[in-house]
Amino acid sequence: MILPLTVMVATHLWYYGYMIRNKLLDEIRKDYVLLARAKGCTPGEIVVGHCLRNVAPTIVSIMAISVPHITGGTVIVESVFNYPGIGNLAVESAKYHDYNLLMVDVLITGALVIFSGYVAQTINEEIDPRMKDMEAVRW
Repeated sequence: MILPLTVMVATHLWYYGYMIRNKLLDEIRKDYVLLARAKGCTPGEIVVGHCLRNVAPTIVSIMAISVPHITGGTVIVESVFNYPGIGNLAVESAKYHDYNLLMVDVLITGALVIFSGYVAQTINEEIDPRMKDMEAVRW
């Protein structure tokens, strides 16, 4: 269990780190950071207190968007490590033409993707209250 989990985490961790780094670099170049420096805030206070708070909704959204990619990656990891799971079940049901089981697998995966998007939206609304008002604008 440790090795497949390590592979799944390692394949996505670099992407999250890269995105967080780029978003923080963009945020650090903004004017309010210059004002915070002028007020005498330490670099740690600026990054954690100001920049990370503005970048956090983007990070949560990126993680929610990557759920289908992670779910698709489990098929390969389960095949390589010969681990019985939902990805291996999908491959076996497609190989033996068990379309009912394949449809259930796709339904469960789709529900997981929708649920992760809903959880990400809820977390983003808690992090940034301005996003609650965006719901009224969309409809």
